Order: sequence, then C-alpha cells, then structure tokens
Amino acid sequence: GFRKTPDNHNGSCITAYGTTNTIIEHIDCRDSAAGVFWKDTSTYVQGGNIVRYSYFEGVGQMFVMSLVGATSTETGSTHYQNVGVDVGACVNTIGDDDAGPTGDRFINNTCIRPSSAGFYITDRRNTTGILWHNNIVYDPLIGIVIQASQTMPAASVISSLHNSWFSAATFYDSTSDGTRTFASYQGAYTDQDTDSLTSDPLMVDAATGDFRLCTGSGTPAVGCSGASPVLALGVDVLDLDGDLSTSDNIPAGAYLTGL
Repeated sequence: GFRKTPDNHNGSCITAYGTTNTIIEHIDCRDSAAGVFWKDTSTYVQGGNIVRYSYFEGVGQMFVMSLVGATSTETGSTHYQNVGVDVGACVNTIGDDDAGPTGDRFINNTCIRPSSAGFYITDRRNTTGILWHNNIVYDPLIGIVIQASQTMPAASVISSLHNSWFSAATFYDSTSDGTRTFASYQGAYTDQDTDSLTSDPLMVDAATGDFRLCTGSGTPAVGCSGASPVLALGVDVLDLDGDLSTSDNIPAGAYLTGL
C-alpha cells in the first residue's frame, strides 16, 4: 500500500539512492505504485545490486530506473527470478540528456498480465548495455513501448533476446515508429528477439497463480496438456543452474525447475 499523490512510481515498496552491492530478496510487494525504484541522483554512484526471488502484485511497475541528474549513474544491477502479477509494467527505464542506466540486467523473470507493457522505455538516451533476456511476459497489453520520439535501439544499447512474449494485443509501440506486430518488429530490428517466442509458454495454471512451466511428464504436470515450448529457450548468462556454464540452455522465466 505504498502510494503518494499524485500516484506515481515514487510510491514504491523500496526506493534506493546511491545504493551499491546490496541484495534484495524474498520480498512480497503489493498494491503500490512501484516495486523497486532505483532513483539515482548526481551525488552518489549506484549499482552492483541484486533483486531476486521476490514477488510483486498490483504494482504500477516492478522495476524502475530513473536518472535525475547530469552525472547520475546506475550501473550493473541484476534482477533475476522474480515474479510480477497484474502489474502495470515489468520494467520502466528512464534516462535523460546527460545520463542513463548502464549494464543493468533483467534475466529469467516471469511477468503476468502487465496492463501497460512488458518493457516500458520512457527515455533511452544515454542508456547502454541493458540485457532483457530469458523473461516470460504473459498476456501484456503491449510487449515493448518506447516513448520520447525514439525507436528500438541496437542490441548494444538494449538487448532483448530469448524471451517468451505471449498474447500481446500489440507487440511494439513507439512514438516515432508507430505500432508493429511481432513479425514486423523482428523484420525491422533484426538483432532483437531473434529466437523469442509468442506461443503459449504452457504454465501449470496461470489463472490461479501456478506459473511453473509444464514439463510434459513428472512434476509439475497437473493441468498440463504437454511440455512447455520455453523449457530450453533461455541462455544461462548468470549460471543460475550452477553448472559453471554461462552458455547452456535453460527455461525462460523464474521457475527453472518444478520447485
């Protein structure tokens, strides 16, 4: 219930200024304007933080990055294996003329029914090295939104790969590039979402909150009609399965196993 007037992402469960090398985990954040808000200023360097194993429901944005000063820096924070349900946006990144987030990673998150967009880019100027990989965005209004008269940047700026985008009414919406279907978006931006899927990821029971992936046999299998098509969609850049490889295939989304 963290809110403010007017109601915007300043009313967040966690707001951080100049925070470095912290771990935020196992939190349950609900009915707030935002989940975790990296609100940087020109006073401190911020980055190297981890948000993991957390649950967000009914928040305006799961993760927000806002750069508000000429020398603001948000560098190298990692967000993985988090679940968001009935959120506004999974991620909202905000840069400006002088500064932007650098090297932040959003890996293997599951985001259910975002009413605004999966990845909402308010302003991407001076943003670079952002990874949006191995995520499941389930039934969003729009997959990717880009504002401030900008278009989808090159993958060196924001890289979107190995994701599951299911049932977006409109996949892509840009203030200067218009709207695009998934196929049109892939055709226009040939380095983005090259192997991402729009088919149903086949969760055990998304309607009642069981977002584990169907395996086709064994656990979990209740309510499954077959094996999920995203069981090997992700590339394990963070070595989440602990096998000392960062190039092997793993499931998309927060649930790497049936546990």
